[in-house]
Amino acid sequence: MPGERILIVDDAGFSRIAIEKTLAPLDCEYVHAPSGEIALQLLSSQRFDLVLSDYIMPEMDGIELYRHALGSKFRDESGPIPCPPFILITAHASKELEELARHLGIFAVIQKSSQERDLPKKAAQAFRDTSCNMQIVLIDNEALRLKTLSQ
Repeated sequence: MPGERILIVDDAGFSRIAIEKTLAPLDCEYVHAPSGEIALQLLSSQRFDLVLSDYIMPEMDGIELYRHALGSKFRDESGPIPCPPFILITAHASKELEELARHLGIFAVIQKSSQERDLPKKAAQAFRDTSCNMQIVLIDNEALRLKTLSQ
């Protein structure tokens, strides 16, 4: 997965560093955000292949961040910036949270206690699933546009 860009959102700096170390074998580029608000600013101006967000944070939790990102109409010079897949990381996983996340379209919920084991697999799966659902279409021999295969 070299070259993939991952946004890591957590109010605890040590947690962001631990997540990055856990994913080091994937050889990705990592950007850190200490809050949901800063994450939204980054998502509004940059493209990411995956967002890893803590669930419980002050001011804006991971679910709220996902809802804002999904509902926003961010653009850059290439056009609309799509909402990347989200993985929630939490010490407080529950069946209700997992069901809500699945219903909203969040890719996965990972328990912090199993993060080292599960996160690399889920991140790689998110990259595979996202790339399998996209097709690159050449337009006028210059511009590239992403189109979902289901359309």
